Amino acid sequence: DGSYSFALSMLSLEASDRVTKNSFYPMVCRGLQDVNNTKKHAVHFETNKSSKGDQEVKFTMIAFETVASPLLIQAVKNFFDFSSLTATIPPILEVNADDLSDTLTDAIMDAWNGKNKQKQKWTLDMDVKAPILIVPENCTKSDALTLICNFGRFKVAYGTALPSPMVLDWFKSRQSSEKAIKFDVDHLKMEMNDLSLIISSIGEVAENRHYLSKIDVSKSVIRPLSFTVNIGIEQTEATPDDTPRTCIFGVLPSIELRLDPSQIKGLLRVAAQWTSYMHDFCGDT
Repeated sequence: DGSYSFALSMLSLEASDRVTKNSFYPMVCRGLQDVNNTKKHAVHFETNKSSKGDQEVKFTMIAFETVASPLLIQAVKNFFDFSSLTATIPPILEVNADDLSDTLTDAIMDAWNGKNKQKQKWTLDMDVKAPILIVPENCTKSDALTLICNFGRFKVAYGTALPSPMVLDWFKSRQSSEKAIKFDVDHLKMEMNDLSLIISSIGEVAENRHYLSKIDVSKSVIRPLSFTVNIGIEQTEATPDDTPRTCIFGVLPSIELRLDPSQIKGLLRVAAQWTSYMHDFCGDT
């Protein structure tokens, strides 16, 4: 009958650094799972389709702490040395970007119009905790500085909740007064929370790496930042094949940056050290 169900899960992901001796980060990639919730998967993807054509997609991912270890990066680069194979790599196929864009647009519009005509329901529920990237000056000295780039938490919800009042008010205020047209509004909500950039010492980070929230936020360069976007897409019975009216509302609170002399000095120290690392990485290519 055309229905299906598919799910894919990953319980955990870890990567160890066996190159850097006496590193404060012997684990350069690990999931920050709740120790009290052993059943939660690190990554879970699920999609379902009913016989009526209703489709559902769910995707969740926990935060992964990832450490940029210079010696490990160099070792990986040396291990995957493809310089001798460049002559055998086939030429890249030429793709017309305009044609590809038109094809994708037509496919999306066809699927959208088919959904509206057949009164199908689409739902998307995504909750992704982005990686926390730790960029240390070096990995072996406790007083070395490190940048903690927390890329926050992303939530996307489509078809799982009622439209926000501001979206409904926008469509109602622009409804034709001559003839009442029944319409529905598809609602997409996107949230990004807790994006931040902190500079600290390796010793403090290593001591609190199971509790990154306890690190002194006064050392943050960018205070935790959040924003929300609400998108409304109209469905009408009168013109189902026309391009639907769309409204977008975004809320971005104030952005607070802290750049005192010690912060600037720390950023420059880490940047200078990694410029040197990158020169070493690329020096023999």
